[in-house]
Amino acid sequence: MKIENFPNPKLALPKEIAEIKDDRSKNFQYIDNYHRLVGKYIYTEIQLEHKADDPLHVHAWIQRTVGAIVLRSLYIRNDFVEAFNSGNTIGMFPALKTWLETVGALAAILDLLEGNPTPAQLQERFVGHALGNRGKGNLRVGNHDAMNVLTMIEKADKYISKIRKNTSRGAEGKKIDKFFTDYYDIASNPSHPSFEAHELVGGLDEAKNGRWKAKSPQETKQLIIDELPGYGGLLMSPIFIENICKKIWEIENQQFSKLDSKKYFD
Repeated sequence: MKIENFPNPKLALPKEIAEIKDDRSKNFQYIDNYHRLVGKYIYTEIQLEHKADDPLHVHAWIQRTVGAIVLRSLYIRNDFVEAFNSGNTIGMFPALKTWLETVGALAAILDLLEGNPTPAQLQERFVGHALGNRGKGNLRVGNHDAMNVLTMIEKADKYISKIRKNTSRGAEGKKIDKFFTDYYDIASNPSHPSFEAHELVGGLDEAKNGRWKAKSPQETKQLIIDELPGYGGLLMSPIFIENICKKIWEIENQQFSKLDSKKYFD
């Protein structure tokens, strides 16, 4: 597929946000160019039926799993952009939350590979990433549990902690905040029927003795302009995903080069 043929709606930035001139403006550029940042890590026609004792078996599944995670994230990105462009503040947060989960899923795979497991350990430990599913009900698919979401986010925190060790804050031995955990919380609460979700659609009206008043659609839409510039971390998923994929490919380069799979984008 030609990369220009993949659906990629552009952000229609309100003037108040478009005029931002600090580093946060780069985040919006990353969102518009996300498919070009990460598209090279998506492969198709991957042969998965290698013998179980063939080292290529697990590496094919790694390539497939990373590619599927990234391809799915292109659609998640589009959900966010479409909600943003239509002024649907409520719809933005589930997409942002899922985008951060994408960072966590890839960081967990990177963490496993950086642990330099033996071939047998890699086979055993990657099953949850490749075949794991969620759910405990009667309609549960398969017997393998997917990694817990919060555990994945913790792996993302571990990833960024390694990066920050080379910063002045890290060099001084200061505690490094749980960057992804904090931003995941910011995105999670409005994604569920919680207090913060309720605040998106209403608030106390001081002029009427503190009565709770539901907001109009225009007032809710205004939240994008008022609040989004402060959510820089939520919008940095594209560059983190690109960096993590790059590191995975560096580790797996020799093995991936033995596979005859094709790039999804020509």
